[in-house]
Amino acid sequence: MSKVKAIVDDLRSGRKDKHAFWFEVRGRFVYIQYLAVRNKAGEYLGVLEVLQDITDLRALQGKKKEL
Repeated sequence: MSKVKAIVDDLRSGRKDKHAFWFEVRGRFVYIQYLAVRNKAGEYLGVLEVLQDITDLRALQGKKKEL
């Protein structure tokens, strides 16, 4: 079974609501989430894939509380 099929099967069946992965590629740090999309009754509708380049977030230090 392919990794993608296993992820979709987990989300469809309700075993999981989210799968997340992160890795480095070409000097950038990438975070990927696969999220189950369900209606109000909890029925599976599909998968949302979110891909983020979080390289700059990893470099943050201290705190920023003001705009």
